[in-house]
Amino acid sequence: SFSLPDGLEKLRSLDLSNNLLPRVELPDGLYALEELTLSYNKLTSLTLPAGLSNLSSFAVLGNQLASLVLPNGLDNLVSLNARGNALTSLPMPGGLGRLAILDLSSNALAALELPAGMVSLSEIRLAGNSITSLSLPGDLEALRLLQLGDNKLTYLSVPAASGEFTHLDLAGSTAPVFKLGQVPAGMVNLSLWNNGLTYLKLPESWRSALPSGLLFFALNALIVLGL
Repeated sequence: SFSLPDGLEKLRSLDLSNNLLPRVELPDGLYALEELTLSYNKLTSLTLPAGLSNLSSFAVLGNQLASLVLPNGLDNLVSLNARGNALTSLPMPGGLGRLAILDLSSNALAALELPAGMVSLSEIRLAGNSITSLSLPGDLEALRLLQLGDNKLTYLSVPAASGEFTHLDLAGSTAPVFKLGQVPAGMVNLSLWNNGLTYLKLPESWRSALPSGLLFFALNALIVLGL
């Protein structure tokens, strides 16, 4: 295990990746810390301390986390990568207005609720979970990419405010029925290949656009380009 001592208020970067640590304990008051990397250890639970107001990059991918507790006050966090763990849930704190990249791929999430105010979030990567429902707040103005392959979604709607949205990946999902609700008009890539679909419903507004941009293979391998 690793326990960081008190008195390191000026510490700006901490990298403990590629070890065999089963536990990491960090003190409160790491106000100067900008980068925290704990990837590829043996962590099963982790609680981040209070006072990480300058943290911009947090990576904890490739562990065995079943529990991850994020504190309030992560006002400057830009990138959060917890890919490849065992998370079944992740409560997201408020105040994540600068977060641009959220990667929770390859976990065991059944659902995820994002708080309002994540106006800088451009990439959401959730492939390889067990998500059956996903609620997106209406103010995701910067959202560009939504990666949801290998989940169990039956319905998805992307907020109209996401004017930058271009890519939606639902490849490898297992739900036999899927309905796509509202999607911003600027989307250029929709991927639904390698699914088990028996029924697919697309928005009514797409009827006139589909014939020129659709590659259709027996309703279980569908890629739409140029919409």
